[in-house]
Amino acid sequence: MKKLGIIIFVVFLMPVAYVFGQTAEIQNGGTFRVMEVKEIISKVRYIQPDENMRFVTFDIVIDNTNGTGDIELDGVFGSFEVRDTNGYSSSPIGWSSLLVEPVLSTIAKIEQGELLRGWVTLQIHVDSPLDGLRIRIKTLKIQSSWITIKN
Repeated sequence: MKKLGIIIFVVFLMPVAYVFGQTAEIQNGGTFRVMEVKEIISKVRYIQPDENMRFVTFDIVIDNTNGTGDIELDGVFGSFEVRDTNGYSSSPIGWSSLLVEPVLSTIAKIEQGELLRGWVTLQIHVDSPLDGLRIRIKTLKIQSSWITIKN
């Protein structure tokens, strides 16, 4: 009986995470992959989500090994866009981007033949389910197609 209680306790306290490798095309022939998505809770007192928001982090790979030109992320304008099934939109901003390491730099140049990997953290509405979230790269110069998170 004790084993059953422990198993139930562990299952219900596990954070929600989706592990997969969905891929989207980038305009220059490169690819954009989401390897994992999970909700996180900040342990840093001064880095907390806004009211009615929560933090979600994405393990991202930008693969330019087969691209035809450089991929430039321009962190000033977001570089990543997330939308949920309710129509809410979010972009990484502020100190929350530093919550999960290694951080993917949102100001980067991924040259032809290279790849870049790291975590991108942002806040989404508390009512937004992870299942159905859509994410893409969107900069002034380049854009990927959407990846839809599915469990």
